[in-house]
Amino acid sequence: MRASEKKAFQNDADAITVLALHSTSSHKEMWEPTLEALLQVLEERNDSARVKIREVWAVDCPNHGHAGVLNREVLERQLLTPNCEYFCTDIDN
Repeated sequence: MRASEKKAFQNDADAITVLALHSTSSHKEMWEPTLEALLQVLEERNDSARVKIREVWAVDCPNHGHAGVLNREVLERQLLTPNCEYFCTDIDN
């Protein structure tokens, strides 16, 4: 999931990118209600201390949710062994 409907802070150097990762046995869509609420609160807050968000990314583990569907062939051939530690390292890089 990649959400950047409003482009208000797209080129703002002070804006941040939010990266949401899920735990084992979950999927990226679990973040949708939380991220929607966060964006709503920030939109309603109209002061100079407001956090500016450029983009929001919710990322699936390679074998969860839609990523699991996309990686099915690789997973079935055991070319990819899902591992939370590797997933976090990949995200960090």
